[in-house]
Amino acid sequence: MKGLSVFAVAMLLGLGGTQSLSAATYQVFEFSSPADGREAEFELWYTAHHVSEILRVQGVKTVQRFRIEQAQRPGPAYPADVLLITLDAADEHPIAVKLASLLSKAGSLLEKDAGITAVYAPLGSRLMAKDVPGTVPAPEVSGATELKSFHLWAFVNAQQGHEEEFNKGYSDEHFPDVIRNPGIQWGQRSKKTDILPAGAQFPDYLADYAYSAYDIAAANAEVNRRLAEHITRPIPFPAKGGHTWYAAAIGPALPGK
Repeated sequence: MKGLSVFAVAMLLGLGGTQSLSAATYQVFEFSSPADGREAEFELWYTAHHVSEILRVQGVKTVQRFRIEQAQRPGPAYPADVLLITLDAADEHPIAVKLASLLSKAGSLLEKDAGITAVYAPLGSRLMAKDVPGTVPAPEVSGATELKSFHLWAFVNAQQGHEEEFNKGYSDEHFPDVIRNPGIQWGQRSKKTDILPAGAQFPDYLADYAYSAYDIAAANAEVNRRLAEHITRPIPFPAKGGHTWYAAAIGPALPGK
């Protein structure tokens, strides 16, 4: 992840009020990395200008920074940091275009072709651990005394021609099996709906799991054990290009303007 510093996630929530009744829920991922030798300038621009501009975008509710702690599988060298932006919006594309235009203001501070904005729409509501039989709290870990809150983000593609079987097996088997990992609080699946610039590549599906555990490395080891022993049933018909990240908050949620 050398040379990469910002990887932002925005969760768009449907709403009523003065917005359209057709408002929907989306997740917008904004990937960016600074040019070599300009990391400090990029970080200053990002924290002093970019975040405040995002907060002024109509519909933005909160902005919170996360850091990717550990990769479960090898994947592309995306940035270690994540900005989680909660938005209320009726149409995802104009919001994605606006966010991409704000990122483009970094100009020469960005590595060439580094900025990507990907939009995801949830596939149903969150599945709470309390509603999945067989879930248990996180076990204690020797030397760890404080529960940590973090997310497990699993990105995956489906094989062409097998998307229906992929989604059925994922939702009916793999998804609740993952939620049975000790300490997971809830999970939610999403599918990519938009990406900027056009032609950029990123996995089609996301599963977001909220965790509470004493140690992220121990949680990851248990996830891998259950996968290896097929306690967690495998994803049916996966395609290449998937990767999994653990991310913990490194700052408070900032309210929108």
